[in-house]
Amino acid sequence: DPVSGSLNSFRRSIGTGLRHALAATYPAAEVVECEDRGRLRRDGVSIEWLLLGRKDGGERIPATLLSPESAAARAPASLVVHPQGKEALFQGRGKKTPGVWVATLLNRGHRGLVLDRFLTGEMVPASGEPAYVVDEPLSYFTTYNRSVAAWRVQDLLTGLRYLADRSDVGGTSMVGLGSTGLLCLFAASCADKLDRIYAEVGTFDLDDDDAWAEHCPIPAIRSVGDVRTALALIVPTKLYIHTRKGRGFPAGWARKLYRGSGKAANLRISTGRKSKPERVVRALFGPPG
Repeated sequence: DPVSGSLNSFRRSIGTGLRHALAATYPAAEVVECEDRGRLRRDGVSIEWLLLGRKDGGERIPATLLSPESAAARAPASLVVHPQGKEALFQGRGKKTPGVWVATLLNRGHRGLVLDRFLTGEMVPASGEPAYVVDEPLSYFTTYNRSVAAWRVQDLLTGLRYLADRSDVGGTSMVGLGSTGLLCLFAASCADKLDRIYAEVGTFDLDDDDAWAEHCPIPAIRSVGDVRTALALIVPTKLYIHTRKGRGFPAGWARKLYRGSGKAANLRISTGRKSKPERVVRALFGPPG
């Protein structure tokens, strides 16, 4: 129990195990690479198309950074993640207009980064054929290879580091929508100094081992505490969780962690209908202005 005992000791021991299970790292500033694929200004918004990656890592992560022209010299920025990739966060003909989540942040004067995680969006092969074929049993394959979920956590960490190192970013947050919420929590547990996190984690029953094997097959993730350990590493960062009753989210554990840290007000857990983006952003960042 990291609350009645030593939270710092728990983080050092079990937290290290979680990071090893994820096989993901928060890259150093000099490791992150960014290729400029073009930019334009449209309806008061600066749009930059990018390819992100790590030196010698081999990744090329398609990403788009959006900044309102009214943004401060050092404006808050959020990584917004959708299960179907960055295009799902745009709307209208040609998917060129920011959708409601990104638009809500832009209207606050925030920057927004959207990206295609491993095997989503532009990362899906044009042929439609599987790009990461596991012929052997998964338990054998992942002895020498990362699972898809682990690669996706790494992509999120690379995106977060890119934002954190920009001179025009004054603070980094993360929004994990739908099935991405769980992996966003894992990424947040490995990142440095996130300001705020919103994560939707009601996709599957977190108490069901078979569900983990199907939806989030990361070896040893359960034995190192899965979401509970991630929460212990995230506290006291401001956190808004949306889940569903009966889905196994350890709400009591989360509240105990935040009370123990003296930051109980930094945690909000919702189990009802999803709030509109405007309400979530208001809950995280306070009233505008």
